[in-house]
Amino acid sequence: MSGFPTRPLRPAFGPEPKNRFPVRDPERELDGETVGKLMMHQITGSGLTVPRAWFVLNGLAVTPVLLSRAEAWNPKGVTDVDFPAPVVARTAQGIFTVTYAATFKDETGVAMTLDLIAAVAHPYEDGTDFQRAYRSAANVITVKHRDSGGSLVDARKSFVLVW
Repeated sequence: MSGFPTRPLRPAFGPEPKNRFPVRDPERELDGETVGKLMMHQITGSGLTVPRAWFVLNGLAVTPVLLSRAEAWNPKGVTDVDFPAPVVARTAQGIFTVTYAATFKDETGVAMTLDLIAAVAHPYEDGTDFQRAYRSAANVITVKHRDSGGSLVDARKSFVLVW
């Protein structure tokens, strides 16, 4: 099953599990067919619904930075030529962009195009501010920080989930 970050549907995981032998003692034996089907449906459902990435954006700094991050297409959490760190920029007062590389290599080494769907931001710390995140391009997430009066402000940290 190659092609991540494409979200695979159930058939990508192969045939439905079958028991090689009948279950003779349900008290001591697992029904592999039932458990296997449940696991495949759970894995597929999670792959379709969980975020593809997350990050904590620090807009307090003179130069905005990501305090931490993780991407599903980078399961080893490395930063190198194949998995470059996203580029963070302040585009205006209270407006930041996080730009991921346009392509990533999947688990078989094939270059795949990244096409993000959506994002949502949450305050990282207590406060009465408003934060919004959204997909502004296939590989770009824009984050906006507003204070309680609605004015764009830099002095905020955000926790952002990306699909």
